[in-house]
Amino acid sequence: MALEGRGLAWLPMSLVADDLRNGTLVDAGAGAWRVPVDIRLYRQLAHMAPVAEALWQLVSGGASGD
Repeated sequence: MALEGRGLAWLPMSLVADDLRNGTLVDAGAGAWRVPVDIRLYRQLAHMAPVAEALWQLVSGGASGD
């Protein structure tokens, strides 16, 4: 919706860097509204469904644990 000029959005810089560079999007807060975010994933110790296990392997870089 932000790309269509229908409001604003808080988006990861990795997803909008090109749009900011080419002017498709603008930084509405000039950096003042930037919020640091940590994303943490937790999993149960028990075996999960195959699709959940595959997702966990993908996001954890194939490492087990944590």
